[in-house]
Amino acid sequence: MPPKLDCRLKRAAKLLSSVSEDVKLKVPEAMRAKGYSDSEARDRSLQQQVRRLAKKLKSETIPIPPSNTLASSNDTNPTKHTDNSIPTSIKRNSDQDLTSNISEPQLMPPPKFKQIQKTSVQAQQCQVNKLKLMKYNSKAHKQAKAWYSKEVQKGKEGMSAWEVCEKVNEKFGMNLCN
Repeated sequence: MPPKLDCRLKRAAKLLSSVSEDVKLKVPEAMRAKGYSDSEARDRSLQQQVRRLAKKLKSETIPIPPSNTLASSNDTNPTKHTDNSIPTSIKRNSDQDLTSNISEPQLMPPPKFKQIQKTSVQAQQCQVNKLKLMKYNSKAHKQAKAWYSKEVQKGKEGMSAWEVCEKVNEKFGMNLCN
């Protein structure tokens, strides 16, 4: 039998799940807004219960668009959609959208990477692999310098730097020229 949930917990979770992504509402603030005392709002276990319930409520509520938004009022066949059956409020003006995107750049935040603590053996193996890769890159770079110096000595008949880079990329299987 699941434990009985406090009605304040449900209200705080509903408040958190209903707030849009733009608004940054903290869990203790939502708890205080729905009747918790300051000491209860600082309780980590209660905060976690609110977070979990809010996440559950958010995943359960999927917005369903009205079924008649794309069909015109006099259309008898609901499966038939032509360009004329789409209301003008839904049609997009591509030129207007392009200019609005240019004037208002949307910044994407960088992804958050999960930090994983490695064991000493794993850390050592990473360092060994990194050293091997550095040595391999160094060999490729040395080979490219040697080939390019030979080609420069040939004069006009020799290969260009770009051709030497491509030759090194083929031999070593890496992208040296970027």
